[in-house]
Formats: sequence, structure tokens, C-alpha cells
Amino acid sequence: MDEALKTLIENPQLVTTLIAEYKPAVYAIGKEILAIYRDLINNGEWFELMAQHYESLYKALLRHGFTETQAIDIMLREMRSIDSYVKNSVKSN
Repeated sequence: MDEALKTLIENPQLVTTLIAEYKPAVYAIGKEILAIYRDLINNGEWFELMAQHYESLYKALLRHGFTETQAIDIMLREMRSIDSYVKNSVKSN
């Protein structure tokens, strides 16, 4: 990795060339990812599944002796950890 960075620093024109060469592919991939996300958002089934998941989780927590407040707190922590995981995985890629 250090050698690659050294090469890029020593040859700024190479950076420009690489960007020009790969930018269309990156944009095309990004466009496809956004299309998938758009389909997911517009698909009510996804939200139905998520609602069923959290309803089942909530009921299971209550059955196992958690209070309503504790159950909601656990669910919120799960949502936050998933959100954090997604954000960190995007940053690391």
C-alpha cells in the first residue's frame, strides 16, 4: 500500500488518468445501487417485514419478563447498532 501511495504522489498525472478511466464505472455502479435503494424504499413489503420483526421482538421481550420501557430500549439499541454497523461498513470500504 505504501508503494502504491508513493507512486501516486510522485506521479499526479497517473491519478488524473485513473480517475478519468474509472469514474464512469464508479458512477454506473453508484447509479445501480441507488436504483436498488429506490426500489427498496418504494416497496411496502420491506417496511411490512421490518414492522413484523420489531413487533415479534417486542412481544418476545415482554413474554420474557422485560417491561415495556426495557423492551423499547432494547429495540432502539438494536436499531442504533445496525445503523452504526452500516455506517462503519460504508466508511471502511
